[in-house]
Amino acid sequence: MWSSIKPSLRNKIQTILIYSVRNLILPAINIGLSLMVIRLSNESLWGSFVNYLIWITLAIQVLGWGNKEFLLRLFSKYPAKIAQNWRNNLWSRSLGFMLIGPLLFFLPFSPQTYLFALIWLFSAFLSQSWEVIILYQKRFFLVIWIELVGFAMTAGWIFLQRVSLAIDSIMTAYMLGQALKAILLTISLRDTTQITGKFSFERKHLIQAFPFLLVGLSGMLNSRIDLYMVNGFLPDTEVGKYQVMTSLFIYIQALAGFITQPYVKNIYRLSSQKISRLSFPMAGLGIVILFLTIP
Repeated sequence: MWSSIKPSLRNKIQTILIYSVRNLILPAINIGLSLMVIRLSNESLWGSFVNYLIWITLAIQVLGWGNKEFLLRLFSKYPAKIAQNWRNNLWSRSLGFMLIGPLLFFLPFSPQTYLFALIWLFSAFLSQSWEVIILYQKRFFLVIWIELVGFAMTAGWIFLQRVSLAIDSIMTAYMLGQALKAILLTISLRDTTQITGKFSFERKHLIQAFPFLLVGLSGMLNSRIDLYMVNGFLPDTEVGKYQVMTSLFIYIQALAGFITQPYVKNIYRLSSQKISRLSFPMAGLGIVILFLTIP
């Protein structure tokens, strides 16, 4: 049956499946790590860590500044300037890191925890910058094994510290895992963007990508504002349980992007009429996915 499918359609299905596997690995890793901490210690420790996690996650979202969505559009319009636009966008967004990094110091972090958070944040910022290249070139196999290596590092450190597991132990584990991913991605993809080439600050990149930031930030806050409220009013034990439970629902909502995200660069090149026609089958598929996940 598989061989009877047209090669073009078969390639599209394979791309969607690989991209879906890649994106399913991320929630599986996050949920797995939370359950691991709870299993080795208790819900209260994980709930305490969530207080750090949500602020760092928010900072990472802001540092993205619509990077992926904006650059996919720019790459589609100017394929000959991919390396130049990527470098300039990275350098322009680094201003955000210089501003947000010191702001973390005003959060209730100890000096050691602040240092770990800063390294974690910078590593995530660099890893996040490669996401658009991975999507544009469909390098999903590469990122799958890098995610697994990063997970092995994080989980391994948590397991080694299981006897005296504490906030700083978990922070160190996440920092090491994210730093390893950033290093591996940079080594694997550096030639694609000629990372040793010239960098220049482009204020227009920040201005043009700002609407994408607002869309992403509003979507994130819409799906996680309850977690921020729970973190502020409930004890750590309840926060830990709530975070694990709501993560499952959030990741189900993300299934819709698995189908379209690998082809965003192609969608940007379509006419309005073709996009309108495409929206109907996509809406129908979304309804089917909704019913399948309700049980």
